[in-house]
Amino acid sequence: MEPKSTMEENPDLKSYLSLGTAIVQKQAGIIGLDLAVAKVRKIGGILVDDSGQVFQLLGDPIELLGKLVEEYVRLSGEAAVKFSTQAIDSIVKNNPHLKLPKQLQKGYSSAEEFLKSF
Repeated sequence: MEPKSTMEENPDLKSYLSLGTAIVQKQAGIIGLDLAVAKVRKIGGILVDDSGQVFQLLGDPIELLGKLVEEYVRLSGEAAVKFSTQAIDSIVKNNPHLKLPKQLQKGYSSAEEFLKSF
């Protein structure tokens, strides 16, 4: 079953919002806040404020976060994946059951498997 986009349907939504925010804010530190936010706003389904805070995911959070990483990869190359992975590290450690988008899995289907690689 695919993750849903409301708290009632997906109790992990807050964690997915935190993942999105962490990725956007990490990218903002590299490419600038205005460009980082503009890239997010090109993606349908991710709502972000001017500070880089992701406050709503309209659809499958895993798919949307994958699109977010892909958008940054188009701009910055594969380094964007490395920076995104670094950005979510603490969230993943606190939520090892979360499913991750393939762009952040590096061969792992969940945060728990990702953490076992360290």
